[in-house]
Amino acid sequence: MLFLKTYCVSPNTSDSEIADFQITWIREIPLLLTRSGDKNPSVTKAVLRLQLHLGQRGAHSQELDNMQYLLREFYSTCSRDGVISYGPFMKLEREIQELSICCLYYFSVMNPSLLQSITACCLSLDLDPSLLFRFLEVINCAYVAGYIQIADYISFLITLLSRYQVSSESGSLGVEICEKSNTGHFRSVTSVVCSCLHQIGDDHLVFKMLEKAAIDQISNKLSLENTCALLRMIITVDSKPTKLCEQSILKLGSVLPGYLIDVVSSFGEEDIGLTNTINTSRSRYYILPCFILFYGSERILNNVLNVMSSFILGHDSLTFDGKNGQAVTIDHSVRILAVVGIFLLMNADARVWKILQCYKKETDSIPQNIFTVLVSRLSELGFNIII
Repeated sequence: MLFLKTYCVSPNTSDSEIADFQITWIREIPLLLTRSGDKNPSVTKAVLRLQLHLGQRGAHSQELDNMQYLLREFYSTCSRDGVISYGPFMKLEREIQELSICCLYYFSVMNPSLLQSITACCLSLDLDPSLLFRFLEVINCAYVAGYIQIADYISFLITLLSRYQVSSESGSLGVEICEKSNTGHFRSVTSVVCSCLHQIGDDHLVFKMLEKAAIDQISNKLSLENTCALLRMIITVDSKPTKLCEQSILKLGSVLPGYLIDVVSSFGEEDIGLTNTINTSRSRYYILPCFILFYGSERILNNVLNVMSSFILGHDSLTFDGKNGQAVTIDHSVRILAVVGIFLLMNADARVWKILQCYKKETDSIPQNIFTVLVSRLSELGFNIII
């Protein structure tokens, strides 16, 4: 297959016959990988080495490209019901898994269906964390080399950040919990993805391509970690003033209050500004993307203030619980404490505090509404309030 020039070939064998034999072999590679899989890893390794060498030598690139659809079964397939069936790849030794990842670089054009199959493996919690970074590295190199379409690549990155399941042993977001879960790992993945965005090309073009998809995912009320990751993706390629369209600004204005409340609810007093500032608190990681959006668009901040004011009065009875992905009803006292916590964080940031001075009507409405709620509660308890 690889070194025909080195060895003796029957003089009765033509070049076209040799090419036919090679093509036949190449077309069998996906089937061989699926059937041998983890049951016969030595065979799987040998076949992958053959695939890798063929790619490196540039031999029969068209045939290699054509086998991608069948190769999906080696990584994963998805049924019509959305159920993922993982192929042999997930059960192989790490060395063989890495060999198969290397092979991905040598498709002259990566098929979107194969990229989708690979994405499912990347989202599996059973995948070795280091291999996820290897996937990111190889796929990024393939994009830079022109082997992956920009729309497919951006879709891959958004899917990874929006659907990755971040597990935690507690509702707390403290450092000690991050070490016991995959939270720290996902933050590193987010950092790598944001770094990859800068390598795609013009930030304005990239922003326009990812804006709608990323905002739509955020509007679906994802977990706290996934939402934060997507916000970080947006601010990586956004500018000041923001490039967000009107619809995106409105959507963020309605979603961010619930996100901020989840952040505040996940930290103790020392982390929301009562003793520390936003620059030193652990909440900085989650809050900073919102503040950067406020810097770029005061209208987003204005919308957030209006939603929070309405939230205190109970006009919006639902908020998002980022720990389990469910909407829950929140009592007035909890609403008030949450909003106060958010304001403590805002006031701890000099730039946000300065912007707030321009929205005195909106900021004043919040304590007024808090007072209204307190008076109403006291009246319900039989106290006569004289104002």
